[in-house]
Amino acid sequence: MKCKCLTSRECLNDAVGILKRHNIENPQQEAEVLLSEVLEVGKLDLYLENFEINNLKLSKLRYFLRMRCEHIPIQYLIKKVFFYGLEFKVTEEVFIPRPETEIIVEAVLNIIRDKSMLNPQLVDIGTGCGNIAISLTKHITSCKMTATDISKISLKIAKDNTKRYNLINKITFLEGDLFKPLDIKRKKDIIISNPPYISLNELDNLQSEVNKEPKLALFGGKDGLYFYKNIINEAPLYLKSSGFLVLELAKDRANPVKDAIKDSLHFRNPTFIKDYNGINRVVIAEKV
Repeated sequence: MKCKCLTSRECLNDAVGILKRHNIENPQQEAEVLLSEVLEVGKLDLYLENFEINNLKLSKLRYFLRMRCEHIPIQYLIKKVFFYGLEFKVTEEVFIPRPETEIIVEAVLNIIRDKSMLNPQLVDIGTGCGNIAISLTKHITSCKMTATDISKISLKIAKDNTKRYNLINKITFLEGDLFKPLDIKRKKDIIISNPPYISLNELDNLQSEVNKEPKLALFGGKDGLYFYKNIINEAPLYLKSSGFLVLELAKDRANPVKDAIKDSLHFRNPTFIKDYNGINRVVIAEKV
């Protein structure tokens, strides 16, 4: 990276140009994020003041730009992501939360409020960095949240994020595949999951950045439905009567997931919530 700037404004201009030349989307916004991280200031401060750049900071910026131009996700570079108004630690070992996943948080909050649930029992299957479990617990302090994941590293990062918001005594983390770590006698009001859903065919055509994320958090079997089908089949065993299953959906997964829910015979007709692009992003199914 050439980037021989001496001030923050020069660095910002250089960084935007470098990212553009490497076909990085939103180069202005990403350059602001990286430079803000290097200088430890807010993005607005970049326009209010022209900071001097020492060699150490310039070296860090060059490293960020080099890695970003190799399509390492920006969240992995700055080790954090913002989700539902909260900041979460992320590393290369965990899936990066997406903005559309905020819809599943809203859906669960609405269920709890609409049904006037007191001390609702919730479980987040495949919690990753803990973004869904923590966001829900932060807003519904009376809930009793359990979060599972097969990855030890994901659970460690989720616990770190929980400590940040003083919720370590509010969320129970369990290691294991899907429902295996749960006690079948302790029924839940709501089961939540954003499962891996990339199919075998889609693995070969992933965006460069997505390809850098852990395959364990991406690959959903040959047709991308493996985890959906398993969750739908097992969820009734762990749900209270009239409990809810809430799943995030990939594009083009709504119809097969709807069929799987109906075929299980344990749920009433599922309802869907669309994202901002009109894609069915969340499905809600109530146990019969």
